[in-house]
Amino acid sequence: FADLFVKTKTTSALIEFAILHGETGTKWADKIAADTRKLARIAAAGIECLQVLFLASAKTQIDDRPWWQSLLGRIPLWSSATTMKKDCPLGDCGRLIVAGLHIQPTEVESGLHDGE
Repeated sequence: FADLFVKTKTTSALIEFAILHGETGTKWADKIAADTRKLARIAAAGIECLQVLFLASAKTQIDDRPWWQSLLGRIPLWSSATTMKKDCPLGDCGRLIVAGLHIQPTEVESGLHDGE
């Protein structure tokens, strides 16, 4: 159901990882959105769910480039507020952004995501 399952004495969590880079096709954005919906359904069963996105670009900017904006616009949770976000400039090599998103059961129930 996810890439990683973590269990402690008090909590169980599923973690889904996704990597997007400058040559990623839009099908991956659609898969990430589908994974969000899947995790929201699992979260409704009482299991904590986290989605971790890695964005990598050989360019120095990600958020303000039209191609990235279009791609990230297909991932509804990208615009969600999170305290788990780290922007890592890599000098002349580009940029890496890592964002962790705690998935809530209401993501599906609210109608934010359609399909699956």
